[in-house]
Amino acid sequence: MDKDNESYRKHLEFAQSNIARMASASFAYKSWMIAIVSAVYAAYAASGEVKLILVAIIPLASFWLLDAFHLAVEKNFRTLYDDIRLGNSAEFKMTPEKVSIGQWISTAFSKTIIPLYLPLLVITVLAFCYLMPE
Repeated sequence: MDKDNESYRKHLEFAQSNIARMASASFAYKSWMIAIVSAVYAAYAASGEVKLILVAIIPLASFWLLDAFHLAVEKNFRTLYDDIRLGNSAEFKMTPEKVSIGQWISTAFSKTIIPLYLPLLVITVLAFCYLMPE
């Protein structure tokens, strides 16, 4: 593919817009997760019902997995972008590689995901264990 060609630049722009959309989705997932978990904690504070703390694990785990999946897809779009940039991609191919389970799991425990989700999960479980009546 000719790198001075307008279609080459458009192809790169399309890939870049997908990467940007994945990044903004990841930010939105983190925002929603924090809001929902905070609302569950507030519901516990208002009611004193300790079991509500465990409810926070559901959105926490769900958004953790969703965020990891989107980050894995974003990484695959970055690989596609590099393939386009180097001329190794068919013209206007916009299908990245599929995300494997192994890639999804390794992304879920990557240094960009784990610092937010794991501490909240640990805090939630410890709070439940500490506040659980005997």
